[in-house]
Amino acid sequence: MLEKLSRRTFLHLSGFGAASALLAACTPGGAPQAGGDAGAAPAAAGKELIHWGRNPTEEEVVWKPIVELAKEMYPEVNIVLQSPPEEMVQKLLIAFAGGTAPDTAVGGLSSFGGWIGINMINSIQSFVDADADVPGWLAEYVPAAIEGYSQQGQLYGVPTVNEGIMLWYHKDALLEAGLTPPAEIEDDPAAWNWDTVVEYALALNQGEGFRRDRFGIIATSNKGINGWSEAWGNLVYARGGRFLDDAREEVIFDSPETIEALQWVVDLTHTHDVQPNSSEMGSADILDRAMFQNGQLGMVVQGEFFRRYLWGSGKPSEPIPFAYDMALMPFNPVTNERTNIYHGNGTFMTTQAEAPDEAWKFLKVVFTQEAQQIITDNWGSRGAHRGTYESFLASNAGGGPDGLNYNVFNKVDADTAAYPTTPYLTKEAMLEPMWRIVYDNIFPNTMPVAEGVAQIQAETVALLDRGREEYQARQ
Repeated sequence: MLEKLSRRTFLHLSGFGAASALLAACTPGGAPQAGGDAGAAPAAAGKELIHWGRNPTEEEVVWKPIVELAKEMYPEVNIVLQSPPEEMVQKLLIAFAGGTAPDTAVGGLSSFGGWIGINMINSIQSFVDADADVPGWLAEYVPAAIEGYSQQGQLYGVPTVNEGIMLWYHKDALLEAGLTPPAEIEDDPAAWNWDTVVEYALALNQGEGFRRDRFGIIATSNKGINGWSEAWGNLVYARGGRFLDDAREEVIFDSPETIEALQWVVDLTHTHDVQPNSSEMGSADILDRAMFQNGQLGMVVQGEFFRRYLWGSGKPSEPIPFAYDMALMPFNPVTNERTNIYHGNGTFMTTQAEAPDEAWKFLKVVFTQEAQQIITDNWGSRGAHRGTYESFLASNAGGGPDGLNYNVFNKVDADTAAYPTTPYLTKEAMLEPMWRIVYDNIFPNTMPVAEGVAQIQAETVALLDRGREEYQARQ
């Protein structure tokens, strides 16, 4: 009992509850935020569980309604929401190191492997196997989500958010150039492929230099750890390249397929002159979404969350002044394939959960279609349960303009591969050589693609070998 009181006291005294209350006071309407009474009940009502969302805003619109659902299913479980007001991941790691992690939390798929490696996340496979409902529900989930949150046949989290990658385009500019909108040809490999993209980008491009009126395309995203998964890495996968092998044990980035795909992206800038130099974009601190909003971009490879900046929470104050649309990614002309690197968020039980059986009850609630519907309707990205998408599409993907190719959100999940994670390294450590060398050397064309890929391979193999040794020493 003393250990439990000490843990709860830490969470309240660490500033999470006070900071959340302060944030609530600054929120329009004074709506309560983190650390409030969501799910709260007298301690005698049952087991108390602490859950962390990623931030107080998410807690308000997603986790509070899910807690209400949990009250109906398991009234004996008292769920207390204590999302940190900022820097949730860093604070989660600090809390875990201090023995004060919450019972359950939500986090990005890209972090799962590393968190499993430091023994922060409990496998939930035994709970799933013993449950009468969940095994049947799994069939309704996007397969890449189940694969992504699994390690060596063990499921470690409830797939919570599903995000696909697609191509967004300036429809008015396409029509003015006499081009067929990609949405009309997206299922035809002969008509919609990488060669088509180059032709379209050349036709859409207007002017010269970095300050030109319009670039034909951006497929590089911005420099950083997520650029590859939300843009160019999907082209590598479509060509047949991979970062890790299927067992997530070995680095296999230095394949001819990876080199060919990266060369194609480099050529968009340095051969065809239809894509901005990523170094110039970084120096100018310009994001692809800002260029698209301003009509300075014909096409952009980005995730479905890009919609936030067109009709969602990040939309500009003035309406977008042109018609736009989205389509599935183009087919690679060699493989006739297109692949999305599946990325999302999952809800998990920490290894410091004081009542695992009760924590499982909350995770089972998150597995339900009702909870997943709350996520699809309010998160800003879809839930991972495919049964929630009909109403999502009927709402124009959360309030978009009429007439867009919204069915792309349903179709994008047909071609997915799980984000590569490993228990031997954090995502930051594993991917640092890749994004550094790609953005500092390969995309600026200061290093041949094959040489850059070989350097990424060598550095990452060394990191993985060291991480594997440290992991084995911890076991």
